[in-house]
Amino acid sequence: MMNEWNELLSHLAELPRENGTPALQQTGSYLAEAFRTAGIETQHFHFNAHPLETRLLGVFVFLSCLVYSYLMWNRRFLAAGVLSLSMPVLAILDVEFGLPLFSGFRTQRQDNIVAYIPARSPQQRIIFTAHFDTKTNLFDHVVSAPITAVAFPLIGLMIAAAFTGVAVRKVSRPSRAAERLANLASAAALLYGPAFLLAFSAGAVLRARSPGALDDGAACAVLVQAAREMAQSPPLDQTDLEFILFSGEELGAEGSAQYVKSKFQERDPLPSYVVNLDPIGASSRLAVLGKEKRLLRAYPPDPRILAGLGHVFGEITGSSLGLIAHAGFTDGVSFAAHGIPTATLISEVPPFVVPRYLHSARDTRSRIDLASMELTKRLVILFAEEADANNMKF
Repeated sequence: MMNEWNELLSHLAELPRENGTPALQQTGSYLAEAFRTAGIETQHFHFNAHPLETRLLGVFVFLSCLVYSYLMWNRRFLAAGVLSLSMPVLAILDVEFGLPLFSGFRTQRQDNIVAYIPARSPQQRIIFTAHFDTKTNLFDHVVSAPITAVAFPLIGLMIAAAFTGVAVRKVSRPSRAAERLANLASAAALLYGPAFLLAFSAGAVLRARSPGALDDGAACAVLVQAAREMAQSPPLDQTDLEFILFSGEELGAEGSAQYVKSKFQERDPLPSYVVNLDPIGASSRLAVLGKEKRLLRAYPPDPRILAGLGHVFGEITGSSLGLIAHAGFTDGVSFAAHGIPTATLISEVPPFVVPRYLHSARDTRSRIDLASMELTKRLVILFAEEADANNMKF
């Protein structure tokens, strides 16, 4: 078993696999071949990715904040108000609805890898997912989280200050309070723009790239190994199994969004259930993500999947599966937004829940706990078997 983990992790935890690079394509080909050599039917799902999208979003916010500050210092309040209104609108269209507003001029064909293990008489489908693309940022999620969190409150301040300036210019006596508000908003935008640029775009120029061991190479290794072992056993009676390894997750879940849009256009005769793994491998303290969240909408985990994972985890370990309060933005959101029951399983590492130093060169293979991977693999296999025997009733 150790040799099998070593083989998988040498491809999934040691080298960067960034969107738009040959390494990503090579890893996808390796994963497809790993499934096929185990006798598992495998397909490539092609989609058009936009590798520069999140980087250019950072540049857009940076430039918008600079221009806003300039307009406010020069008391061009109406122009500043229009600009500050455009920022959330464009961000929502980009992140919430997946419209490539900032890098539509550059597309790259990428693949998701989809492996199938059919049931004897299928009545339902369980889809296990993870992502094999990586990303390198200047800051990890703990440092980036407050920068992201203050974005909309700050934009609200910018909008309020600009249109307050428009209103007070129509009266004969300027308001000192309005002047102070304008100066505060100008200074805040001037500080926030560079911070956002550093968080979202500066990683593009770092020499040391993330090999994505925990995010999300270990999870891919778990699913490949689980599929291999299940392919050696008799097929399940009534549950089709799919193992989908996505690229484009680090582009706002672009790969999974395109897959769901294509594959679930019409009503599916088989009810589907999705268990997403991201990130996995840091510890045997497993938990389910509290919500899948974009900018505006959030989706709690499906209670049937949550109950099933908790039941199986208790059988294996004798302890309870955690449900964390935090929200995340993973491939699970693409399925949940389409109304498909979904839950995301993570390795919890207190006090920050998700392990530190994801999206950095420090996310290396040395951080992977093989016992955690063995546990997660057993959980995946036993969950599928018991869901098949009980028709997802736990």
